[in-house]
Amino acid sequence: MSSLNAHPRLPRWLTQLQQYSGEGQVATLPLISDGGLATLLERQGHDLSSSLWSARLLIEDPSAIVNAHLQFFEAGANIATTASYQASISGIQQLYPSYSRDDAAGVIRQSVCLAKTARDQYRSTHSCDDESPLLIAGSLGCYGAHLADGSEYSASYRDRVSVDELKSFHREKRRLLVEEGVDLLAYETIPCAKEVKAIAEIEVEEGGASHTPAWVSVACRSSTELNSGEDLLSSLSPLKHIPSIFGVGVNCSNPLIVADVVTAIRRELPEKVVVAYPNSGEEWVGSTGEEKGGSWKDDTRVKGFAGLAKGWWKSGAGVVGGCCRVYPEDISKLTFELRRQDE
Repeated sequence: MSSLNAHPRLPRWLTQLQQYSGEGQVATLPLISDGGLATLLERQGHDLSSSLWSARLLIEDPSAIVNAHLQFFEAGANIATTASYQASISGIQQLYPSYSRDDAAGVIRQSVCLAKTARDQYRSTHSCDDESPLLIAGSLGCYGAHLADGSEYSASYRDRVSVDELKSFHREKRRLLVEEGVDLLAYETIPCAKEVKAIAEIEVEEGGASHTPAWVSVACRSSTELNSGEDLLSSLSPLKHIPSIFGVGVNCSNPLIVADVVTAIRRELPEKVVVAYPNSGEEWVGSTGEEKGGSWKDDTRVKGFAGLAKGWWKSGAGVVGGCCRVYPEDISKLTFELRRQDE
């Protein structure tokens, strides 16, 4: 039985996505996810060099978050991903020592409220229907994201934390996002098998009670390996029979490997919807030693992102979009290409 069928109270958008689980070519268009929220804000001049990255603006400039979400909706995105990727209770309290745990939790909740505000603003000026849903995805970045050292690209933390510690890390933010009413949960940029296992266990324990569907997207260094170097498909196997996890995919990776990843996941996990939203292709050079931050190598940007995205859909992806350095104009081109293909 498909995991989608096994999950109760299916919203209409999820029922529609069910056609992407199973084999064979799907004719209808995928859902379009947004692009890189934080890198859009950086391009607009915001300093995101703190350990919270874009989540700092949840406190310092919430209107900037709303406007960024709105730009992606205007570009054709169906899904807005909350600015909670790098947020954690401990990280917020470290940067803002006067904040209580409840204050810090409120910042994470705020990420959902701001995405909903952007959706409401978009709906107030556009006609919307069930065929083009507007969804809020609660972002749960990997454990390495809150370390703010680029370790989601290396998985260097995996031997320092246990599965139980990873579960505890994700569980608290998951609860806050669900309580604020996200449409779905997005576990993102997961670079190692241990963290996939931890997420699988959380969803077994919590997913049935919350009725909030989730996707899990991993970060890959090649078409067959996670960033940790572990085998892609064997690392994903714990997700196979978990009803609340409707989608499995790849993000924050080079777009040139995505078609092969989509094909492999769809073959190995046919009961899941495949999700694909890679970076622009530019290489991130993270911190080393005691250094903080990192930079993007601009000359590595992949050309023809929209055309590549059409290939991910052809390979069976039910959700397509972008991650770091994928901007509203890229999502607009992607949407145009897919709609033109559908005509």
